[in-house]
Amino acid sequence: MVRAKSPSPPIEIPSSDMWTAPISWTNSPLRPIENYSRDFPPTTVFTRCELIYTLTEEIGPGSRRETERALPGLLRLEKMKPVEVHVLGFDSSCWTYRIGKRGRKTVWDWTVGAEWPADQPAPEELKRKYPVDRIVVQSLLPAYGTNKPISFMIRDDSTAEDFSKATDPDPGDD
Repeated sequence: MVRAKSPSPPIEIPSSDMWTAPISWTNSPLRPIENYSRDFPPTTVFTRCELIYTLTEEIGPGSRRETERALPGLLRLEKMKPVEVHVLGFDSSCWTYRIGKRGRKTVWDWTVGAEWPADQPAPEELKRKYPVDRIVVQSLLPAYGTNKPISFMIRDDSTAEDFSKATDPDPGDD
C-alpha cells in the first residue's frame, strides 16, 4: 500500500513560463527571490531544479541503450525538504512526483494531469513510452546553511537515494 504524504496547505504553483526567470519563491503569497549569488533562504517554498532522466531501451539479448534527457523543473519544499517535483513532461503534459511512503520506504509517485499539481497516476502506456530507469533531481542553488544543493535520485521502482547526505570517502583525491 502506498500512502501519499499530502503536502499542506495547497499552494499556487508559479506558472511554468516563470521557471526560467526567478530561481526561488518564498512565503505566501509567493514572492520571487532573484538573488542568484547565495543559498536559497529557509522560507523558500519553490526552487528551480533540473531533472536528468535516464531512459532505457532493450536493443537485443543482454544489451540495452541508455539515453539522458534533461528538463527544467520546480521543487516544492516544506521546511527545506523536497515534497513535490513539477516538470513539463516529454508529452507536454504536467508531471508531478510526490513524496510518500510504501511500508517503511520513502517513494516518489509519478502523477500526470492537465495542470500542476498533477493528481492522476501515470498510466502504464506512458511508462512504456518513456522507459525511465532513473531520474536525478538537483536544485540550482544550494540550500541555506548547507552549501549543498538538494540532490536525489528517483529509481524506476519509485524509491529514492538522497545525494545531498553523501560524504566524500576520500576528500584528498582531487
